[in-house]
Amino acid sequence: MAKRKVVSSVRLSVLQPRRTEIPAISGTPPKRVMPLRSTLVQHEEGRYWLSHLNCRFDLTPPVDWMLTSHPRATDLQRLAMHYHEFLEAVPPEQGRDLILDWIESNPPWQSRYWMTNWNCYGLSIRCVCWMQWMAAHPELCTESDKERILSSLAEQIRFLCHNLETDICGNHLIRNIRCLFWAGRFFEGGEARRWSELAGRLLERELSVQLLPDGMHFELSPAYHCQVLCDLLEIASLMSQPERDQLLDRLEPSMQAVRCLTHPDGLISLFSDGGLHMAYTPRECTDVWESLGRETSPDPEVIELADAGYSGVRTERPWLLVDCGKICADALPAHGHADLLSFEWDVMGQRVVVDPGVYEYESGMRRASSRSVASHNTVQVDELEPAELIGSFRTGRRSEAICDVVEMQGHQWILKGRHPGFQAAGRSFLCIRKFVASDECLEIIDEVDGVQGFPCRSRLLLHPSCAVDTVSDRSLRITTAETTIQLEADVPVRIVEAQWSPDFGVVESTHRIELDYGTTPCRASLELRILE
Repeated sequence: MAKRKVVSSVRLSVLQPRRTEIPAISGTPPKRVMPLRSTLVQHEEGRYWLSHLNCRFDLTPPVDWMLTSHPRATDLQRLAMHYHEFLEAVPPEQGRDLILDWIESNPPWQSRYWMTNWNCYGLSIRCVCWMQWMAAHPELCTESDKERILSSLAEQIRFLCHNLETDICGNHLIRNIRCLFWAGRFFEGGEARRWSELAGRLLERELSVQLLPDGMHFELSPAYHCQVLCDLLEIASLMSQPERDQLLDRLEPSMQAVRCLTHPDGLISLFSDGGLHMAYTPRECTDVWESLGRETSPDPEVIELADAGYSGVRTERPWLLVDCGKICADALPAHGHADLLSFEWDVMGQRVVVDPGVYEYESGMRRASSRSVASHNTVQVDELEPAELIGSFRTGRRSEAICDVVEMQGHQWILKGRHPGFQAAGRSFLCIRKFVASDECLEIIDEVDGVQGFPCRSRLLLHPSCAVDTVSDRSLRITTAETTIQLEADVPVRIVEAQWSPDFGVVESTHRIELDYGTTPCRASLELRILE
């Protein structure tokens, strides 16, 4: 970050790229393997609009690339303008004009370039989109236009080589590597080979760091796991057959992890940062996996990602996933949430108890709320947090859930976990949670040991399609389109209004159930029984 700030503020000729030659295009440039995303763009009265975070931005040249006419636009929206993923959804001629317009309007080394137009994460996405567009529509460019595009591509890729996101790493660096692999196949010659060799060295190193033994991506977000897996599948498609087979063998556990984290509705779990449609869907991941010659394993009955901390069970009617592990990766805590021993629960293919999701990444109340323990389906002591959540993407002191028991006992799946997460000013508490799941019901037993006299409660966030009614002060009835569920507790319960964000920029009204556990030390239990 310091390097970017310094060089972007010094406008010297020595900072400009010195190489101006354009590598030759390969005779067989690679083509996309992922499906087109037509929903990124809206078409209205002959104009095209980028749809992002529940807002839309005009794509008619000359484009307002920095969104100066949208003073309330977020940094993520500004960055998305420079991804150029919209090239997949506009007519090819419009795509050519947008590429040329971007080149004209976005020279390097502008103020705050690292945040928007020459941000290496966005650049890595944009260059791949351009190369895919060029491979699909070579006939649409004059020689002059072709030279301008290829010259800019070479300049951006050289820039990327000198500014790889090794400070951030994680999914950002995987995107950088994917771009270098594409460039190494799209172009030919010595420089292109060096791009491929650099990408190969980085990939080998990052695979050993970023993929846990159970196949899960180390940032512990199901949505980002899908994104990284798709990037790696694209990289595999660019390799020779022996290298491809080696990489796909390493990705076998990661594909299985996707199956574990996919709800019955076919969409991904919302734990940690992400959204239902942030990345390619699990079905799209599977389709590409199979297109590369691999078979898909059946959905597992018992879900066990021990290294990532996700466990659950898939029965005839309910589906359950519990987060019993770390809040975030130690080396990259950006996407961590205070969701220790939280869970998601579906019945008859319908989401019932849901993770809150994430509305935005901008620093503020909404971002803080989405990461807090009070938004998740777990226990809270007083107003304490099991992690020190700092700003939008930092996590300081944090606890970790320990899974003591995960087993099948007959027709019941049992998990027992604990964490000492709530500590402040000499106070310490041990939270113990036990899940017992079957075809008929889900029982949860909570115990909190520690200093006496501090209020304790737990919460359940319901999917917006669920109706909930009070039966008594300790009993509720939840109704979905498919079934009716009776909640019985041994402590008082109440219904409060709440919100759910299934995707960035989307908020839906729903209800949250709050259970009052009294004061510490305490013990409470609840049962969610499926009536029909």
